[in-house]
Amino acid sequence: MTNWNLSPAEAAGCGAEGTCTEEGASEFRQRLLSPTGWRRSFIAGQSLKEAGISIAQSHSSGYKRSKDTAIAIGEGCGMDEPSLQIDEQNLDNSVHGFKNFQRIAGYTSAAGRDVEDASLLIRARMRQWLTDDWDVDHTGKVRLAVSHGGPIQSALGVSVDEGDCLWIKPSSETYGNAEPLDVELSSQTFAGEFRENVPRVDLLAVLSAEQMQKMAQCTR
Repeated sequence: MTNWNLSPAEAAGCGAEGTCTEEGASEFRQRLLSPTGWRRSFIAGQSLKEAGISIAQSHSSGYKRSKDTAIAIGEGCGMDEPSLQIDEQNLDNSVHGFKNFQRIAGYTSAAGRDVEDASLLIRARMRQWLTDDWDVDHTGKVRLAVSHGGPIQSALGVSVDEGDCLWIKPSSETYGNAEPLDVELSSQTFAGEFRENVPRVDLLAVLSAEQMQKMAQCTR
């Protein structure tokens, strides 16, 4: 859970300026993780540990609330030195924080096309990222990614609430393109952005924070 009373300030401030995750920008201009959100994230990590699941890799968007969530889950799961990889290109709050994403990705949308352009580009990038390096042997472990509702809905077509945990794995099916595809935005084309034969992903479950806590109890 986050402090939604800071949402208007983020939207009118760093969101409008496109500087929310810019180097040197104050993280306190963003909507932040609440104490309740931190506790729930830590408990979610504990639930993974109780269920015998370890985190092999931990990734987050550049927003402070996402980084703090990933760190709390890692600590709860018992990672010795919770390491966090920031991935703004593939996990950014692109749909609602589109100005920040435009700065990161290096494009400017035509008037009225900000959300549509951000959705198109983050969909292509997140769908590929979700299956990258899956052939690496992490038996019994998971890759944790903390992102935002807009990108997840764009990539997977499912709406999520704060704290929801999506369990996915690559499918044996691909998106069916034998050659790389361009992503055409309103004012710029990203040539070959979506590589050939990207595996689809199977969405196994969407668990709320409360369900994550119950999951561990079922293993005892």
